Amino acid sequence: MVTYIGVRHQTATTAANQHRQTVRSERVEVLSAFIDSVQSADASLLDAQIDLDGLDEAEDETERLEDAESALEHLMAAKEAVAVARKWYAKILILGPQGLVGSSYDVLQLTHSRISSLSRAAPSMINGTGHPNEWLQQHDSNSQLWSERLGIFAARAAHALEGRELPVRRELS
Repeated sequence: MVTYIGVRHQTATTAANQHRQTVRSERVEVLSAFIDSVQSADASLLDAQIDLDGLDEAEDETERLEDAESALEHLMAAKEAVAVARKWYAKILILGPQGLVGSSYDVLQLTHSRISSLSRAAPSMINGTGHPNEWLQQHDSNSQLWSERLGIFAARAAHALEGRELPVRRELS
């Protein structure tokens, strides 16, 4: 009887350890893919910004049109990367923990906001009717906040993979 209880306990312990390892492996895949996709969106957004900033320095209309086309292609790539990030976010919702869910949502929303902001400014910058300085001030602020939130997400992800969770800051009502 004692042997039966010992074997049963060992089996339960082994199953629990295997489950934790499986969840950890799934989290590693999902969190890495989420980070890769939002960083890809960020890189594409920066490439679009560089192209738009170079419009005034174009030597002729053909170069200006090529820069504008390149900027729009980079914006599309950023939007596609956010769509991929949304799919990974859905998996984060399932795998948790809660601190990662909130943190990944913040990063995703800020990424989308940055892309939307440049998408709204791009047509007037391409047509030469807009002033990029207004957009740049907002973009710089959003980029800094995005970097901070990505850092928070990465810290929470590291802690979650270690089997512990950073406390979630509660807002006072």
